[in-house]
Amino acid sequence: MPRDDGRPDAPVEPARVPNEQTVGQRLEPETFSAVYRAVLEEGRTHAALWDGASVHLLLVFPDVADFDELVDKALSLGFSQHGSRWIAVVWAEGDPEKPVGFPYTFDVARETDRWLAARLLEQESVGLHHLAHDGAGILVHIFSERLPLPDDEREEGRRLLEAAREAATDEGEPAWSMETIPAAALPDDALTAEGIGYTVDYGALVERDGEEGAQEALMEAVHRALVIVKRHPRADVREATFAVWANARAEGPADRPRRVVTLFVAPALEAWRQDEAADPFLAVLEAWPVFVRRERGVPLATGAYPFVRYAGGRLVHLELDEDARVRLFRLFAALWPDRPNPYADGS
Repeated sequence: MPRDDGRPDAPVEPARVPNEQTVGQRLEPETFSAVYRAVLEEGRTHAALWDGASVHLLLVFPDVADFDELVDKALSLGFSQHGSRWIAVVWAEGDPEKPVGFPYTFDVARETDRWLAARLLEQESVGLHHLAHDGAGILVHIFSERLPLPDDEREEGRRLLEAAREAATDEGEPAWSMETIPAAALPDDALTAEGIGYTVDYGALVERDGEEGAQEALMEAVHRALVIVKRHPRADVREATFAVWANARAEGPADRPRRVVTLFVAPALEAWRQDEAADPFLAVLEAWPVFVRRERGVPLATGAYPFVRYAGGRLVHLELDEDARVRLFRLFAALWPDRPNPYADGS
């Protein structure tokens, strides 16, 4: 349990945070147990750690080769806020046309997260440690650097932290505040558009976190990706309109099926089609141990359901009711009349 001021009772010892002596080395799981717990057990690719003196940020890549994309890019630290969530974003600014952001989310409704966010804002700079999976369950420490925290960004971070704190104390406001419309109200072109799907091994996620924890992990991943979109330097990305869909199913051999979930973004932005590095959803999901693949597809064709819409910075919850099912059933039947309809009543 945290102390009354939110400070962690057992902060990570300084020697157990990646440092200059471990650059280029594999991190021993027993020595760096807090790192492995955050990355492997909790499935986070962007994690914050407290070492007793300062807050450190971990940035985890699927493979050492993936780090090469950031070698020539300058990194900077910025902040955003959504409801009771305060987000520190590491921006890669080497190519202004294709910036990439890595979000670190702090739930200000939790005392420890609130305390860590405040401590981070007190630092002159923040240590960022680049790690990668080696393919055998071991993490490699690639490189470390310090990101300066300019006074103007610090003040903006404090302002947003206060806004998140106010949202957290408002009992009438949920952590994810958005308007709601019926999913059946979306136009045909939005419901039949091609998009990009991101498949994860949901069964493995459930084994690790339980059913409720797995659902929360997926929603948190969607939220992180949407934060990147909303704060993106390119106006065409920030002002885009698309829906996020979900399709749960069994996949694999009949005697050993696995539960998978595919999250679709449709219509997909042209920038994401042409350059995977510019895809915020891939940036968030790819480093998950349970990530399976990314592929193009029409979510309607798979039996997926839309649950949230992003429209120029606004988040709109899509209500799924009988009218939505009937609408999707009719659209599917019109496009693929000879195929079994996944939206049939009772299917």
